[in-house]
Amino acid sequence: MNNLKIYKRPMLSVIEQEIKLREIPDEERLMKCTQIVANLLLDLGVGSKSDPQQHLRVIKFLVDDCGKYTVKEVEYAFKLAIQGKLEIDLFQQINVLVVGKVLNAFDNYKNEKLRNFRTESLKRKQIQKEMTEEEIEYYTNSLIKEQFNLFVSRSTINHEKFYAYDVLDKRGYMPIDLKYKNEVKNDAINILLNEYNLKKATSMDEKRSLKSDIENIKKGKSGKIANKCKELAIYDFFRKLTKDDELMVKFKKEFKIDS
Repeated sequence: MNNLKIYKRPMLSVIEQEIKLREIPDEERLMKCTQIVANLLLDLGVGSKSDPQQHLRVIKFLVDDCGKYTVKEVEYAFKLAIQGKLEIDLFQQINVLVVGKVLNAFDNYKNEKLRNFRTESLKRKQIQKEMTEEEIEYYTNSLIKEQFNLFVSRSTINHEKFYAYDVLDKRGYMPIDLKYKNEVKNDAINILLNEYNLKKATSMDEKRSLKSDIENIKKGKSGKIANKCKELAIYDFFRKLTKDDELMVKFKKEFKIDS
């Protein structure tokens, strides 16, 4: 059987999957871009004698012409530039030309860093296409068996393998009731907020990132919410499964789990 591995998504790939500037409502997008520029003025040490009209032009440029980026991508691009990891020299100034050069250099940097990851992703997709029905069944059964055994032995599941939800959902084991789904989503948001409120930032950059994560979670826009919902739904299903003998028999037979 093909040795199918699960790869952790690189941070650059994670932040590019967040909500794009162009997808953010106009007023909120303007606020976020204004905050980005305000932070850059501090980070770059731009003096009080600089032309404020240039800063306003930068905000407009971000709002109107940089919609393909996420907030974190723009912030990370300048972090890399400040650290000297991009092929560009920064000075104590901020204008449209500087922003354009930094983001262009960031595109080249990101493409280079993600080239291997994207190549591996294509390979994995090709491997999955080439897998036989027996191999697919073995892999999915092993995934569900691992999660189930963890729950039985330790009353937990592997949170990194939340995609087991998709297998269970496809087999008809996950609830379709909208009220239940909304309740799980609310629980997921509350849990994530508790987790993120306990995190301690060690730098201004981390503090801004943490604040942005919390804001997105509160608004229900974070991709982390869907993953947490899947975790909770899997755990809830196993908890109910242990109380339903008939369903347990059907479940074990379908996924070839020994009693």
